[in-house]
Amino acid sequence: ALFCRDPLWYARAPITISAAAATLVAVPGGSASGRYRFLVIGACTNPTVTLRSRTGEILAVMRFTATLGATEAIEVDPQATRIVTRWTAGVGIDAFDTLNVVDLPFRIDPLDEPTIETDVGSLMLTTWIGDLT
Repeated sequence: ALFCRDPLWYARAPITISAAAATLVAVPGGSASGRYRFLVIGACTNPTVTLRSRTGEILAVMRFTATLGATEAIEVDPQATRIVTRWTAGVGIDAFDTLNVVDLPFRIDPLDEPTIETDVGSLMLTTWIGDLT
């Protein structure tokens, strides 16, 4: 067996940022990719999440086909077993099928100094910053 230590360290406490629709959220970053997840919170229909570079170039898009009530959310957590989850009244169900078939959950690279936004509803981003050791 081969064992290697993780060359990165991650912040112990997450950073959480919330924003209304069409608001660019600067993704906090370290010197390496950290762990992150985000939620699109209703009420909204067919939300789109866009990741942009520091220059505004679109790096990736995730489009969902879903109608969310005011207390519902779609969560994207690329490192979880269930990548896309729809939350209703505290109960989560797999919602990967709400993601457009040509879109994939994207990776956030801190060197891009990215921003993330949603076109409808509101966005909540949670990240654990990663740094090289």
